[in-house]
Parts: sequence; C-alpha cells; structure tokens
Amino acid sequence: MRALVKRRALYLVVFICIFLSGHTIAQELAITENIKKIDAFFAMEKEILPADEVITLANKVIKQRHYYSANTIAKMFILLSDTADNKGDLGKSIQFAQDGLGVVGINNVLRVNLLLKLAAGYYVEGHFHQVHEFAQEAVKLSRHITSVKSLLVALSYSAMSNALIANNSAAHQELQEVSQLLADNNQFNNHLEVIEILALALLYQQDYNTAKTLYNKAIKLRFESNKIDGIDRSYYYLATTNLKLARLNDAYSGFYQAKQQATKNKLPIRIAFANLGLGQVLLLQKDYAQAIEHLQKAESRLKNESFGAPYLTALINLAKAYSAIDDKPASYIALKRAEQLAQKIEISYDQLDLYTLLADMYSEKNKEQQALEALKKQLQLYKEHYYQKPVTAQGEKDISLDLKNKQIALNVAVQSDLRQSYFKKYQNTKKIIYLLLALLIIFLFTSFYLYLSQRNQRLNKAYDDIERPIDYIAPPPQTKKMYQLNFKKARKFEYVISVGYLSIDNWQELTFSFNKKVVAEVTKTIALLINEYIGEFDQVGLINEGEYLFLSPHQSKESLQAKLNLLSNAINTRFFANLGDFSVKNSYSCQSPSPQDIDPFIFLSRLSESASIETPTFKK
Repeated sequence: MRALVKRRALYLVVFICIFLSGHTIAQELAITENIKKIDAFFAMEKEILPADEVITLANKVIKQRHYYSANTIAKMFILLSDTADNKGDLGKSIQFAQDGLGVVGINNVLRVNLLLKLAAGYYVEGHFHQVHEFAQEAVKLSRHITSVKSLLVALSYSAMSNALIANNSAAHQELQEVSQLLADNNQFNNHLEVIEILALALLYQQDYNTAKTLYNKAIKLRFESNKIDGIDRSYYYLATTNLKLARLNDAYSGFYQAKQQATKNKLPIRIAFANLGLGQVLLLQKDYAQAIEHLQKAESRLKNESFGAPYLTALINLAKAYSAIDDKPASYIALKRAEQLAQKIEISYDQLDLYTLLADMYSEKNKEQQALEALKKQLQLYKEHYYQKPVTAQGEKDISLDLKNKQIALNVAVQSDLRQSYFKKYQNTKKIIYLLLALLIIFLFTSFYLYLSQRNQRLNKAYDDIERPIDYIAPPPQTKKMYQLNFKKARKFEYVISVGYLSIDNWQELTFSFNKKVVAEVTKTIALLINEYIGEFDQVGLINEGEYLFLSPHQSKESLQAKLNLLSNAINTRFFANLGDFSVKNSYSCQSPSPQDIDPFIFLSRLSESASIETPTFKK
C-alpha cells in the first residue's frame, strides 16, 4: 500500500514538473516574440505606427515588466508616447515619456529619445522653460553619444526655447550650430522636425509671415520626401498662421486639408482640432450655421479628452456663434461651462474674451456684481499676461540678435530646400547615368553574345559538314531553303544548274507492309546509296518521305541524269530479294531550268510529274 502511495506521489511530482516546464517554455517564447515586435515597431517611422497593435502589445508587456529589460520597457513607453502624439493626445504623450524616463538603467540613446519627446510636448504646450531644461540635457547626451540627428533636434528646441524666453545670445549661437550641422551633413537637409520646430517658435513669437514661409517649405519637403502621414499637423499650423494674418480663405483651406488627412489616417483628436479651426474661420466669415456645426463636433470630442485649453476655445466660440444668431439659452449654457472650466486651467491671452462675454451675460441677467467680478478678473489676467511675456531688451544689440536669429531660422529652411532640390536633381542625374551605363553594358554583352553565337554557328556548320554521318540527308525545311537559294543564285548569276527528282513510288505500300524498324532500315540504306553516288559538289535533300531532290550547280543535265540512273539501278539491286516478295519501285527525272522558269516550286512540280518509272531489272 505504501509503495502504491509513493508511486502515485512520484507520478504527481513528475506531472507537475512537466506542466511547469511546458508553461515556462511557452512563456519564454511569448516574451521573445513580444521583444521582436517591439524592435520591429521601434524601427518604423513614428507617424505610421499601428496604434491598436502598439496598445495591445503594451498591455501585455507592462503588466509583466519584470520579465523584460529596462531598455525594452523604455522602448515600449516611447512607442506609446509616439502613438498618443499621432492621435493628438499631447497630455498622454508627455505622461508616457515621463514614465519611460523614470525607468532605471536605460541607455543614453533611449534617454535622449525620451527627453526630446518631453521637450516636444512642452514646446507645443508653450512651457518654454521646461523645454529648455530638457533640451539642454538632450544636447549634452547627444554630444556624448555622437548622434548628429538627435543633436540637431535638441539644439533646435534649445535655440527656440532660448529665443522665446528672450535669451537671444544663446539662441543665436545654437542656431548657427544647427545651420553648420545641416551644411556638414547633407543627409539631414530635409529634416522636417527641425524646420517645424523653427516655424512653431516664430508662430509663438507672432512672426506669422516668417512662420507661414517655413510651414509652406515643410509641406513642400513632405511631398518631395514622400512623408505624407504627418502632413495634417503641418496643414493645421499653416492654417493657424493664416488665421492670425486674417487670411480666412487660406486658413479655411488649410484646416480643411488637415481634416481630410486626419480623417484618412483615422485620427479623431486631430479631426476635432481641425473642426475647431474650421469653426473659428466660419465664425469670422459670419457663416454661423456652419460654424456651429463644426464647433459642436470639436466640443463633443474634446470634452471627453484631457484637452482643457482647446475645449475652452471651442466653448467660447460656440457662445459667440449662438449669440450671433440670438440663441441666448445655448450661448449661456456654453458660457457657464467655459466659466467652470476656466477655474481649473490656465487661461491664454487669446481666451480672455471669455470674461467680456460673461460680463455681458450677467449684465443681461441684472447680476451687476458678477459682471463686475468678470471684468476685474479679465483685467487681472491682462496684467499677468503682459508681465509674464518675455521682455525683449530694447538695446540695439539685442534687437539685432533677434533679427539675426529669425534670419538664420529662415536661412536654415531655405538652404534645406535648396540642398534637397539639388540633392534630388543629383539623384535623378545619377539614376540616368546608371541607367545609360547599364544599357551600354547590356548592349556590349548582347553584341558579344551574338558575335560568339554566330561564330559558333559557323564553326558548328563547318564541323557538321565535315563530320556528317554517311547516311545524312538534309531534312525538308533545310531542303526547301537550299533549293530556293540555289535556284535564285543560278538565275541571278546566269549559270547552269541541274535539278533532279527521285521518288520511291510505292513508299506508302512499303510503310503499310512493314514495321517502323524495317522502314527505318530502308530509309537509311537509300541515304547511304545517295551519298555514295552523288558528286562532291552535289546537294541532296528530302522533300517528303520517299521523295528526294538533287542539285548540281554548274553541271549539265546529262551528268546528273547519269548519276541518277546509276543510283536508281543501285536501289533496285540493293533491295532485290531483301524484302521478300516486295520490290522497291523508283522513278526519277532531271532538268535544267530555263530563264523563263521564274518560280522554283512550279518548276519542281513539273519535274516531279515528268519522272519516268524505272521498273526493276531483277526479279525474285
């Protein structure tokens, strides 16, 4: 009994070990597969990342992060940050980048990547001191790992953040370094990220014309370099500059293009931003019904996301649109929501109209105290925005540096455009040269091959003529060609040619009476006799089975006829009594064509018809 219990316990232990071993192997395979997927996604352009697949993979990896290395987890956070950025969810993009930067033990390349993502996020949000902090750290690490691409982007963020916080001297030095790096590294001439960083800085500095120039160049470069996936963002900022310049038709076109591209790539948040822009333009154009339609779409989407500032802008513009069509209740609902939201977020300069609208609403409701409070709040925020704006020194040196910085930024884009255009022309010219060179090589090889082929054919023909078997007879196609050539040459050069025709008259009977082996032996014997009796310069070929053509250039008819007579007798003699009761009957004829004989085949037809039957002289 004890032995049985021990045996069962042993079986149970073995089963558990096998189960755990199988589970461990399966888990290791899954981890390896996930790492391969992360590396594959990490190698892709960020703008074409499949969002759903990245999120699904992240749910698997981050839940079991203790099974993966620090670098793999950091890559996963980078992919999540890129995916959120592609969707337009800037808050989540920043959060994922911060989570990635908090992973202990990651390498410097990934750290620079994460720092630049934080710099990009805060740059768009307008927090330029944080941008400068992250960009400076990224610059130091990029110099350490000698990554020109990362250094370019980091320097661009650092330079523009310096310019936006009125540190013009440092911005000037860094912009000069960016310009020099682009000049020394042609492969980065179409670096869109650098150009769009410079453009956004000029947009923040309210230099809208220069910003518009840079965004136009960025869009052009996107088309030339076939990087269309992120073009909706470029269109959005170009439209924003046109809106600031009061070029409403151009602004509408830009926002519409941004919406089309975002719809094509299924990016709902960016669609909402484009709808917000379209609503603002239509509101200024006094197309209130269309403006409300677009603004409602933007508001319904943005209120479900962590977008306080854009959502507030949508509510303010909705209130204006409803007020313009005298829909006071709807306008007041939008204003109340905006007022509640304004207590939770920082109000930008462009959103201060909210308090004017609130003051008007409270005045109409006879709530004078609340109206006064709204106007006081507006005045307070006006003062704060005025004092918080970067104060640019009024000295000639600082003004000069600021102008130089803008000029360098513009030159970077112009030079990049020119280098890209030159590089494209150079690439096209190089392709044409390579194509012509390839065609020349193909032509030379083809010519050499044809020369060798013809030479081999001539040599083979010469060898075949010398080494042909003694029973060789030219086949019908060759006979036809040989006959036509000799006939035409004799007519052209006016020399005598004798043409002979020999037929085995009972060939069909022969093939019917005997098997294929006997027929083949008869054919071979006739060929041997023909080659034996014809002269050195005579040519013979097969017309059909049992029919032979003889050509004797520069010979008389009598000479050929004598040969055919001897051949006919030889055939009769050779097959006499060899085939039992069967005898081979043959006939022949011989003629020389006259100048009136133009068609060789008509002449041959007459010749075959005039063939005289030679009866055998020997009997069994």
